[in-house]
Amino acid sequence: METFKPILFSTPMVQALGTKNQTRRIVKEPIFLKEGEFIDNCEGWKKQGDFAIKEKAPGYPDRWIIHQVLKNKYSKGDILWVRETWQTDYNECEEKWEYIYKSDGRLWIDDDGPLKWKPSIFMPKEAARNFLQVIKVRIERLNKITKEDAIGEGILSRINGSGTGMAYFDYSSKPSANSFNFSCPIESFKTLWESIHGVGSWKNNPWVWVYDFYKINKPTNFF
Repeated sequence: METFKPILFSTPMVQALGTKNQTRRIVKEPIFLKEGEFIDNCEGWKKQGDFAIKEKAPGYPDRWIIHQVLKNKYSKGDILWVRETWQTDYNECEEKWEYIYKSDGRLWIDDDGPLKWKPSIFMPKEAARNFLQVIKVRIERLNKITKEDAIGEGILSRINGSGTGMAYFDYSSKPSANSFNFSCPIESFKTLWESIHGVGSWKNNPWVWVYDFYKINKPTNFF
């Protein structure tokens, strides 16, 4: 049976879903690995959690001591419905109310002028239009991200000015046509992370859940 769970995405990340296939979320539990300990995916041990900090049991090479259970919010196979910044508007042509989304680039204006968008956290399930299926889950340090994974996070890119390679977006600056300041995708992702979590959050190098996914059509059994 399929499991449906909500996930929050910022407007730029909703817009990146055509290429975005990963997301990183900070692990809430404190993790302190001692010598001989490691993080393991405990598939088949659901009663103890999907991940755990373990070490070999002294004198028992085939046994393990579990020191800490780490509960991931999303698991392999889960279907995530994306909560995004939204509003409702009256469609005069069809004479009905409908959901509209900030990521579409549409201005929401009525007779009194521009109105405020509603935060993604308040988006109802019935408004969901983007669906993702989790295909892999792991834990790692934030700074361990690779160039390929940074691109998988959905950062913006374009051909550089000389036409010899790619240039990646600088999320720390005010967006403009000249904001593609990096030749390395990791540097771009660093500014994206700090635009969400604050200056210095990259240097803190937290443990993060890494969720790999792919976009799917709306499941027929969603409701």
